[in-house]
Amino acid sequence: MNSINYGELEKAIGRVTIYFSSLENTISRLIALLIGEQGTEIGVAITSELPFKQLVGMLQNIFRYKSNNADKITKLDKLLKSAFAISNERNKLIHSVWAMIPNRDDEYIRFKNNAKYKKNSNGIQRQSELLNPLEIYKLADKIHQIEGEIYQFEIDRSII
Repeated sequence: MNSINYGELEKAIGRVTIYFSSLENTISRLIALLIGEQGTEIGVAITSELPFKQLVGMLQNIFRYKSNNADKITKLDKLLKSAFAISNERNKLIHSVWAMIPNRDDEYIRFKNNAKYKKNSNGIQRQSELLNPLEIYKLADKIHQIEGEIYQFEIDRSII
């Protein structure tokens, strides 16, 4: 089987993957901190098997319960909304099939098929779009920025 060299695309998707894992880890650590189990097996047990959407919801609910600071609640809510939205963008990239465009080193085609029930349709959806690695690096940078802002909640011990 011949291997195709995707070059920068592989690096860009790899960066998205690494930064998103860091975001998930930061959210998990903050949950553990808020429940008083930071660095413990309990903190890991509670968060390690949860899908991202549930991690976000858990953090939001625990923070709202523990905090009396309306400004910080609002700020974290905005960050978590952004984190959830960006997770959808990440999922589109990670769960797609990619193809090179002949004679073009800077653009790739992303394909994604879905089969979900939709009223008045057969449920089949086909997506495709042209992307270049720079656009994917921008997504990675957004993930990294959100992770950094959520991390500030972890290092600010006066969060609640």
